[in-house]
Amino acid sequence: MSKQRQQRKQEEIRKTILDTARTIIARDGVDGLSIRKLTHAMDYSPAIVYHYFKDKNEIILSLVNEGYGKILAAIAAESRAGEHGKDIAGVHPEHNSTGDYAKQHTGDLAEHHTRDHTEYHTGQQAEHHTRDQAEHHTGDQPGVRAGVDSAVNPPDDPKQQITGRFSAYIRAALSFPDEYKAFMLHDDPSILARTSLLEHGISNRSETMRLLRDTIESGVAQGQFAPCDAELTAQVLWAAVFGLTMKLIMEKNVEAEQTERLVERQLSLLMRGLGGEA
Repeated sequence: MSKQRQQRKQEEIRKTILDTARTIIARDGVDGLSIRKLTHAMDYSPAIVYHYFKDKNEIILSLVNEGYGKILAAIAAESRAGEHGKDIAGVHPEHNSTGDYAKQHTGDLAEHHTRDHTEYHTGQQAEHHTRDQAEHHTGDQPGVRAGVDSAVNPPDDPKQQITGRFSAYIRAALSFPDEYKAFMLHDDPSILARTSLLEHGISNRSETMRLLRDTIESGVAQGQFAPCDAELTAQVLWAAVFGLTMKLIMEKNVEAEQTERLVERQLSLLMRGLGGEA
């Protein structure tokens, strides 16, 4: 077997392990994953799994890192769409549920994420895709109105940057709801090291929070937002969006049109609050 074929085979086995683990976690939760259950589902020996991963925790962290990569990809693509003045709205098809909404709004965009964004946040190696690939998929995706606004307004408009990025965040989370819920609601220290965003100084180590903090500071400097502690405000904004995202995941059958209305209304209220409006 050539070295190239052997490498492809190894990548396929590693992907099979992660895909199977993802399925088990979606069904049984993070605590329900075990090497025994994993090998039984794949009909592999434990030795094969241990050849690719040190232990169960390494598998879990690989999935957490992958999930963050998907979200960062959506946010990065949203930002690039705004920079190039692209209309990512497209034509809204008929949607029947939250799941349909997420699929139509994100497609396979989440699979195209840049290595530098993902490594900054997770400290792990991530699959690299080119900027052109991500932009191609972004240009084809429908978006909630807040995301559309960010694409057609000047890229230096802090309000549109924030609403566009949060719209992208929600769409990405809804595209893999079971994983998102399993990891974001888990209190294992190794998972919290990747998912925690409320500690003081978090914007110094989280790319996501740094970007949001800097955008808020830009809005204050431009007179769009009332003076505030930018990091603290970013954390409160994220917590509010997280709450809505989690409720949309828990209430699985919320119609797509209602999902869009809820997202738009929440972001509108948050932006009014940032501006100091009553």
